[in-house]
Amino acid sequence: MLHCPYAQRVYWAFTEGACAIALMFAGGSNALSALQAVSIVSGFPLTMAISYMCAALLRACKYDCMEDEIYLATRFRTGLFDSLEGFKPNVFAVRVDPVTGKRDKIAIKLPEVGERVQSLVISLFAPFVTVHDMNVQLWKTSGIFYTVPLGIMFFCWIGCMFGELDNPLTSYIGWTIYMFFVAELTFIRCKAREAYNVYGFWLEDLFACMVMWPYVASQLSLQAKHVEVEVDINLDPNAHLNKPAAVKEESPLQPGVPDMQVTQMNAPLPVMPSPTSYSPVMYGVVDPNMQHGVA
Repeated sequence: MLHCPYAQRVYWAFTEGACAIALMFAGGSNALSALQAVSIVSGFPLTMAISYMCAALLRACKYDCMEDEIYLATRFRTGLFDSLEGFKPNVFAVRVDPVTGKRDKIAIKLPEVGERVQSLVISLFAPFVTVHDMNVQLWKTSGIFYTVPLGIMFFCWIGCMFGELDNPLTSYIGWTIYMFFVAELTFIRCKAREAYNVYGFWLEDLFACMVMWPYVASQLSLQAKHVEVEVDINLDPNAHLNKPAAVKEESPLQPGVPDMQVTQMNAPLPVMPSPTSYSPVMYGVVDPNMQHGVA
């Protein structure tokens, strides 16, 4: 609706005006400053929600337009908000026929509810344990080098939060460590997207890891346990550039001369026509009678 009814406009104008007048008479400028502070503080969660909605709207538009970037990509086996549906969401996958190009929807088998609840509880108190499943899937034995720093930062963050009871400045250190924890978790989720061909953007992963890190850790663990990796992220994409160029073998008859030239040099000379089959046109002599159209 582009223009709201006039009655609604008048209602909100009088309501907001009356609220401001009441605050001015009751508390003066101090009350108005408090109202401004409350509006700013409450605007931050709204900003986060709008960021999520913008990303969701863009994804929905791409899906409705059937863009291959998202329509042919896979998705994580579990969603971050599946708990709102009792861990039993109605999800499906798209299967494309390589011959006809027809796209069909197929059902996806999800992990059991008990397994999902257990994974979420572990991720809440020890997220590095569940994320280790994905690290091993992506980097094999080297995955421990990603898990250990994640666990150290998590415990340091919790310790700094308790340390705030003695020194208020400790919380600043704790939240700084938490942002490093979020950054590494975001990196792991981006690599998981790359390995499983999941559509997404690193900024979405950053927001998700910042406010929903237990759900992200559980999602990565269940993905590693139930789905095989599609792309090996450890392969060098420029490996073909490092291969030595093939050396062409030279002709044994004449070194340094390509085979084609040797063949042309050894070929017999063409047979020239005999004097009896002399043709003036062949040798560049033109009969003047033929120029004037006389036979």
